[in-house]
Amino acid sequence: MEILKEGKVKFYSHKPEPTKKMPVFYNPEMGKQRDITVSALSVFQNKANRKIKVCDPLAGSGVRGIRILKEIKGIENIVFNDVNSESVKLIKKNLRLNKIIKKTEIKKQDARILLFENKSSFDYIDIDPFGSPIKYLEASAFAIRHKGLFAATATDTGALAGSFPKTCLRRYGIGVCKTDFYKELGVRVLITSIQQAFARYAVGFTPLMCHEAHYFRVIGTVEKNKAAADKIVGNIGYISYCRRCLFRKIGILQECENCRNKTELIGPSWLGQIQDNNFAEKVSEEGEKRGFKIKFQEEADVPTYYDISEACSRHKLGSVKIEKVIEKLTAKGFQASRSSLCPTGVKTDAGIRELVKILK
Repeated sequence: MEILKEGKVKFYSHKPEPTKKMPVFYNPEMGKQRDITVSALSVFQNKANRKIKVCDPLAGSGVRGIRILKEIKGIENIVFNDVNSESVKLIKKNLRLNKIIKKTEIKKQDARILLFENKSSFDYIDIDPFGSPIKYLEASAFAIRHKGLFAATATDTGALAGSFPKTCLRRYGIGVCKTDFYKELGVRVLITSIQQAFARYAVGFTPLMCHEAHYFRVIGTVEKNKAAADKIVGNIGYISYCRRCLFRKIGILQECENCRNKTELIGPSWLGQIQDNNFAEKVSEEGEKRGFKIKFQEEADVPTYYDISEACSRHKLGSVKIEKVIEKLTAKGFQASRSSLCPTGVKTDAGIRELVKILK
């Protein structure tokens, strides 16, 4: 056991070797993720202009909740929960280390039971498991408040991003395949699984921002009414994709319109925005104020990016500068921007034919 530092807090942790074998799980590589969480929750709290109640159902060492208490104003209280007895002991020890007594509740329950016992009780719920968050989503829909903020992380990236399509179909009920936009695919599968689980309780989930590393993570707002849920569900559909030429189109096609190859079907998938540019900009600004290295790229609101390196390779073209591609696309009247998820990704409503002409 050693004392570590992250953000404005100190905490006890077992030697950081992030595996399931750790007595209490802690991953130092998730520090940046928690920086983003603190910044996003601060932006949300400032806009909500009310005290907020937080639930960390899978608290581990408690570092996330302790940082929220120490680094964000306007927190009414935080419920720390973990089914592991060692975690509960360590959370109490870390709260004492940071001289935090008030505004906390500590529980030792299955996270799903805790959430189902607290209907519409929390303004912010953060699901950050080792693996998939899928089994906690319905309980989260039950426990989140109207106009609340919800975050979920998934570390089963291979399943989400198309490397293990059978696992994704079994676990998430969504068809995937290998694509050049695999990072955005993983994020969209995660978003869709949240939306479908929430919709069963007449809850709508709208993503505000997402990011990735060895995981996919999504943060978004919640509306608890049928109209909001119906609107979200109405924007879930299918993408037809050609692995040979990188053609993609919303809808169900048997054949690629560009090269006549057989297409693969992705979905059902969320087809709307994965980032609110205004919110992401405020999170970047908040992070900068706090000394965090957070920067989100403004994105065009179109489904999927093209990986320009992959497109050039697939069509036997020389390498090109991303900014030059974006400049030429916008000059021709297309939407175009970089992708926050992929450094060589370009988000555009241009088709593959138009893109290849520009790349030439």
